Amino acid sequence: MWKDGHANNTRTGFYIRKYINYKMSTKDVKLYNSTQPWKIFRLAEIMLNKAEAAYELGLIKNDETLKQEAFQYITQIRDRAGAKPYRYNSAAANLSGKYGYPLDGNLQFIREERERELCFENHHWWDIRRWRIADVELNNFVPNSLMPYLVLDELKYAPNGERINSFIFIREKEPWNKTFNFEKKWYYEPIPGGELNKNPNLYPQNPIY
Repeated sequence: MWKDGHANNTRTGFYIRKYINYKMSTKDVKLYNSTQPWKIFRLAEIMLNKAEAAYELGLIKNDETLKQEAFQYITQIRDRAGAKPYRYNSAAANLSGKYGYPLDGNLQFIREERERELCFENHHWWDIRRWRIADVELNNFVPNSLMPYLVLDELKYAPNGERINSFIFIREKEPWNKTFNFEKKWYYEPIPGGELNKNPNLYPQNPIY
């Protein structure tokens, strides 16, 4: 968290540390002159892909074996992270009405596990688009933030005299209170105008544009 309310802070005061070398010397961190290796594709994503595919196929084929197989991969991911196990529920709630296609509590958990495991890895935006749920989830959506507040009457000091701040964290609407929406047509792309001009046979344009 940025100290002393500097003008270059974030909305919440927090920055993403996942996969970032936060121990790098300040002298080595320069705009456009420092690099950070980034994980593009890792084993956990492969397992999550396999779990999602197995469970969705199990829903379509009504195959309990495929559904249970999906949770073998979920268990491996959660065990590695030290999380509590989640067991396959043969009587999972039917959530199909929310999005208009086959979905139950187990598949929803697999999706949420993907969101947790791959958080801040540039996947979620594309996931909610391929699941065709962005127009529902981002319907007048206002994000929440975990806002830190300094507790002034709990100031503590280290042996060297350095102040140790105490904070409480409250879930609130993010300060800008911006509302997000997603139109169904954004699942698709228009045919570029330049391409239409070069080849009239491409007409008509995508009817939703």
